[in-house]
Amino acid sequence: MSSILDVDDGIRETCLWAIVNNAGVPGTVGPIEWLSASEFRRTIEINLFGVIFVTKEFLPLVRKEKGGRIVNMSSICGRFAIATGPYCASKFGVEGFSDQLRRELYRTGISVHLIEPGYFDTGIVEEDTIQDGLNATFEQAPKEVQKYYGEAYKNEMINNHCKVLNTVMSPKVEKVVDAYEHAITSRFPKVRYVVGWDANIPFRILWNFPEWITDFILSRTMCTPEGAKN
Repeated sequence: MSSILDVDDGIRETCLWAIVNNAGVPGTVGPIEWLSASEFRRTIEINLFGVIFVTKEFLPLVRKEKGGRIVNMSSICGRFAIATGPYCASKFGVEGFSDQLRRELYRTGISVHLIEPGYFDTGIVEEDTIQDGLNATFEQAPKEVQKYYGEAYKNEMINNHCKVLNTVMSPKVEKVVDAYEHAITSRFPKVRYVVGWDANIPFRILWNFPEWITDFILSRTMCTPEGAKN
């Protein structure tokens, strides 16, 4: 959002009311051991470094408004790791960056806000996308890693991912848009917008349990590598 302010010397300067960092990618699907360093770098460069560098570039324009807002797209996976390693790492980074920035800007009149959606029915979580991604990631993993995990692990993981997503995924993507609108335009915006029934009920309960309980519960939905059965 931009506005034009008249300054005393007659020059018209462009200012920004809000920076909205929305761009992001899901990252490569698969267990951490299957993924290359380049796959971590790509996801983190877009999801985390993109937020940092865009914010740094345009922050001076927001400051000219004598206020304004920065709204960053995070995820419930930035609070609670329940996705792929690169994606969770990038979103935990967005959370930390946003918290630090909010405190640094506290006395400047600029506020910082986080959108933390759960799982919504979008193109990045379609069954075919997950299946193709897991197959491709498995095939490019080192041969010893493929042997340790096995084809049965891969197939079971595809089935489990699709089953979980079909259970928790919401078609009501407008709720995320509403959160953005409130963060940008409302008089009293929230610091965090936890969006979606899954983020607000089952995942919220799980992230408040002692970690050993959460780990035990989530491990029930995960597969065992062939090599770990011996």
